[in-house]
Amino acid sequence: MSTKKMPGPGPQADDSHQALIVRLGAICAERGIAYETNVPIGETPYRQPFKADLLCEVPGYGALPIIARFQHNSGSADQKLPYLTMAIGRTHRLCLVVLDGPGWSEGALKWMGERKGDRVLDTVDMDGFDAFLVAALRG
Repeated sequence: MSTKKMPGPGPQADDSHQALIVRLGAICAERGIAYETNVPIGETPYRQPFKADLLCEVPGYGALPIIARFQHNSGSADQKLPYLTMAIGRTHRLCLVVLDGPGWSEGALKWMGERKGDRVLDTVDMDGFDAFLVAALRG
């Protein structure tokens, strides 16, 4: 029996994730918010490094970790959100989650919205991220 590796969405998903981080960074830069990318903020439940996609200096919040996820099509990324919230909980830091892309199910978005307060400051889309920064800058 041969074990042929099946092509998967891995490279496309990684490209979309990196593009999302670039877009978030551009919004920060446009608003005058300093940020770093790929910053270790804790460990996953499997004791692997857990990194914020961006660590933004947001007025009123200090160094705020931004966790970004992109979903092209409905599927397994929805199922990874509970693991993501577990990893966030292990950081002992308040994090802002940005979900982008057309593939998130309504149930997944609702579930993430209900995590607000479990070390999840909020879950927003791209427009919500910009609105969050604008509100923070206004004080």
